Amino acid sequence: MWAYRLLGPSRMGPVRAPAPGAARLGDDQVVVRFRSGGICGSDLSYFRGEPAAAIPLEDESNYATCTVGASLHEIAGEVLASSDPTLPVGANVVGWASAMDGLSELVVCDTVGLIDHDPGLRPAAAVMLRRISRYT
Repeated sequence: MWAYRLLGPSRMGPVRAPAPGAARLGDDQVVVRFRSGGICGSDLSYFRGEPAAAIPLEDESNYATCTVGASLHEIAGEVLASSDPTLPVGANVVGWASAMDGLSELVVCDTVGLIDHDPGLRPAAAVMLRRISRYT
């Protein structure tokens, strides 16, 4: 699948990534096909190469192995696999991609950070609903 990671300050690049499937899901998780997203304000310092002192990078010299300070985790997409009956396959969701540390076609998410939304709402507009998701 296609994926991008933060490779350095203000620089994202393509990386190889395996596609997650239903077999990888834990309780209350879904696989979401990414449709739209945004960089969270809390991640701007990481994206710019200026980590916040309160949450230091694991290894500031190697962005490719960094797992905190996700460069994009505000997403809207479609559920492709689910272990949570409240968010079935085919649901249009918006929220926090809890396991995302870059940008990828498919991502495993905890359902507590997602809400479903009207399929008539375009993903680029739906991503703005993220602030009202279930975990806030």
